[in-house]
Amino acid sequence: MSTSQEYNLKPQINWWERKRWVYNVVLLVICLLAIYDVMQMMDYKWSVVDFIVIVVWALGANVFYSSGLLLEVLDYYYFNNKVKIKNIRWFLFFIGLFLSIILSLITIYSQILFLL
Repeated sequence: MSTSQEYNLKPQINWWERKRWVYNVVLLVICLLAIYDVMQMMDYKWSVVDFIVIVVWALGANVFYSSGLLLEVLDYYYFNNKVKIKNIRWFLFFIGLFLSIILSLITIYSQILFLL
């Protein structure tokens, strides 16, 4: 890959990386509220396993977030921007955030069934 091609990917990478903190903060706040809500419903004591699961979940969420950037890089590299992923960045960002929230909430609230 030439230097000019590497430079042309910087705006795409920068766009996604500047939004990563928003994704993480929104997901964190919603998940913490849901965990608090579940803990109010029952008597539960935290363990080291709970902490490990949360860390692994956060890493997985960030891998999922990176799929938006990956789609854009694939469009740039293999299709010469013919798919125009750049035009739907915000849609991909919000749909990815929404799906992450839904999956997180399902996981958190499903724990009630296992803990009863």
